[in-house]
Amino acid sequence: MLYSLNQVRLNDLGGIHASFGVTEITLGETDMDGAYTRADGALYKSKRAGKNQIHFSDE
Repeated sequence: MLYSLNQVRLNDLGGIHASFGVTEITLGETDMDGAYTRADGALYKSKRAGKNQIHFSDE
C-alpha cells in the first residue's frame, strides 16, 4: 500500500507519504472504542518511527 502511494506522480507531487495504524477486531468484539484506541496507538507508533510506515497494535 505504501509503495503504491509513494509512486504517485502528479505535477510537482513526488509521492504520497502516509502513516497507518492497524488493529485486529476479533469475532464477537463489541468494544469499538477499544479498537479505535489500539489503532490510534499503532498510528502514533508509526509517526514516532519516522512516518510513512505501517504499524500493528501489539494487543
